[in-house]
Amino acid sequence: MLRAAWITARDLVGGLVLAVGLGSAVDRLGEPLLLPIRRTFSSLVAMGVLAVAGGLWSRHMAQLTGSAQLSRRNELITALTFGAAFVTVGLILALLEPGMIERGRASGLGIHVVYSLLFVPTAFIVATLGALSLRVTSGGRMISPGLAVVAGLCAAVAFLLVDLAMDAGGWRVGAPGASKRATMLVVTFVSVTGAALAAGGAIGWVISPRRGGHPRSIEP
Repeated sequence: MLRAAWITARDLVGGLVLAVGLGSAVDRLGEPLLLPIRRTFSSLVAMGVLAVAGGLWSRHMAQLTGSAQLSRRNELITALTFGAAFVTVGLILALLEPGMIERGRASGLGIHVVYSLLFVPTAFIVATLGALSLRVTSGGRMISPGLAVVAGLCAAVAFLLVDLAMDAGGWRVGAPGASKRATMLVVTFVSVTGAALAAGGAIGWVISPRRGGHPRSIEP
């Protein structure tokens, strides 16, 4: 469990940080271009980095069960699935966020509440899709759909708990002066790391061998 949690946080959160950094750099370098073209290039760069991170993650997770050969043969599927899913969810979030904030204000909800309402389900979706990608690449042998959902729930709960803890500690998204210390970026990074550790640990428990050498499984 601990190894799987570490691998997940290292590969996927590290890949996410690199993807955001390179994508932002490409976006700034492409300022002379039209906005749709610029954002397309930056999204493709981010998706490429996330795809590589997803592929490495599937390989390292498969190595925990002695399935390194299987992972090398199929990691491209996981890479493309994870990269495309992450970028698609990010784009959907970017489209929904302004409208959600306005509706939240009209309803008396703070920005920090809207943030949680958007990002906690996102953590669930991304973690579940990531776990399901391991099922696809292993031909259904590493993890069941039911346990993929469990991994997603673990990620969502962990994200929410970290988010609430940081809020209580003075790191409230949308608070006065929050932009000066990049509160949203910091809270998101720490919460995503917590979600990755939780989901990775859950997946590690699933794929860890029993006495008979078979991974745990919950049929759908």
